[in-house]
Amino acid sequence: MRPLTAIRKYCVDSCMNHHSNEVLKCPSTDCPFYTLRFGKKEISDIRPIKKIKEYCIDCSDGVQNIKKCSFTKCPLFLFKKGKNPNKKGNKDNLKPILKRSV
Repeated sequence: MRPLTAIRKYCVDSCMNHHSNEVLKCPSTDCPFYTLRFGKKEISDIRPIKKIKEYCIDCSDGVQNIKKCSFTKCPLFLFKKGKNPNKKGNKDNLKPILKRSV
């Protein structure tokens, strides 16, 4: 899942109780995902992954608590550290290399 897709899913599932048509009527203009709620990025928006991290910091009550987050069903869970686990070269996604004994 892409970060924008995760934001859209979060808005529909968590905020609008699985009613995608209600996202259009969202009254929460101060929400960090308000401009991204349709799963599209506007030119003026900062990176969606950064907005997810900021939201997760607020939700978990501080940076130190992000690792302790237990809401694994949250669509934003995989992006909580501000990194995309699907992106190639992400050190969180690399498999350990096994050493061969000679």
